Amino acid sequence: MELDSHSFFELKPEKTHKTETAVKVKAKGKSLSEESLVVDKLEIFDEFMVPNKEVKKRKVLERLSSDLKKLNNLQITVKDLASKVETEESDEYATIKGQLREAEEAVKKLFNVNQKLSTKVESEKDGNRSRRISEHARIGSEKIGRLQLEIQRIQFLLMKLEGEKETRAKSKISDTKWKVLLRDYIYGGSRSVSMKKKTKKRSAFCGCAQQSPSP
Repeated sequence: MELDSHSFFELKPEKTHKTETAVKVKAKGKSLSEESLVVDKLEIFDEFMVPNKEVKKRKVLERLSSDLKKLNNLQITVKDLASKVETEESDEYATIKGQLREAEEAVKKLFNVNQKLSTKVESEKDGNRSRRISEHARIGSEKIGRLQLEIQRIQFLLMKLEGEKETRAKSKISDTKWKVLLRDYIYGGSRSVSMKKKTKKRSAFCGCAQQSPSP
């Protein structure tokens, strides 16, 4: 077959075939790359999930430890207040005694709850149960906060009663002093008057005795 200078071969079909093959290979390579990226993301997600559980666990333990310190302080405060009102017998102090007994029982119950939650959070691995433990710990913290406010209210009431008691005592002392001064003034004045009368009588008697003629 002879070709002139204007004749040429066109290999477009072959190029097209090669191009399609290259595109398919590239597409296939892209798909593999995307799959590897998905796998990598899952692995990274799993790696982050484990520390996240540990972080939550540590936060719950820190909350429980902080609550335990608060409960220890509350227990000391309640015992101190109970010792102050132990010898008092008035109705107001009887009310405070009852409130302190209730506060003491509440502290004991919260101690038990705190101890149980601390034990569970150390051994629990299930995610749902861990969330429930965290929720119970949060509720326990709220109860401790309310108990703190209640004990502060009792402290304020006790201080008020002690202040009133001290005021009454000072008032009694002032009244007693005033009565003593008034008594001394009244009886002291009458005594001075009677003493003056007696002195005058004695003076008159002495004068009469001196004026009588001698025999």
